[in-house]
Amino acid sequence: MKKLQIAVIWSAWPEEYPEGANDFGGLYGAAYEIGRLLAEAGAIVITGGKSGIMEWASKWAKEAGWITVWFVQWKTRRTSNAYVDIEIVTNVGTGWDALMIPTSADGAIVIGGWAGTLKEICWFYLEKKPIVLLANSRGWADGFASPFLDERRLIPFVTAGSWAEAVSMLLRELGSESGN
Repeated sequence: MKKLQIAVIWSAWPEEYPEGANDFGGLYGAAYEIGRLLAEAGAIVITGGKSGIMEWASKWAKEAGWITVWFVQWKTRRTSNAYVDIEIVTNVGTGWDALMIPTSADGAIVIGGWAGTLKEICWFYLEKKPIVLLANSRGWADGFASPFLDERRLIPFVTAGSWAEAVSMLLRELGSESGN
């Protein structure tokens, strides 16, 4: 049986934010623990491959000997963080990576997130793939007043109160507590 491929999504690296806006506090630790739990469940972790939250989500999986994947939107490899095992070069430019991750992952855990994260959330929604939002992590993870993105009600957003609950809820939704 094929392994689950789980996306941990978050906005671009902290360097892109205005001064002081990149104080993500305990979210790096949450991302690390989410990566750890996904690795223990045997899942492949897919991220945007940049620094910050994406790096920490990949860190534990890599340290545990599991596989991490990043879709490189440019023409060259070796542009991801140190914990990415597989770089898939797409050469499709900015924005298309927001389609590559949702179509390749079975589901997503959203930690915060801004405009780029919203694009990924929309694709997960349109693909009817489970999305778990980590509460109190800022950005889009806290931004939805309704459990649905629109009136089509394709798939509800589920909000988790902790990183452990986020992983458990997503694995349960996908019908796998082991990831295999």
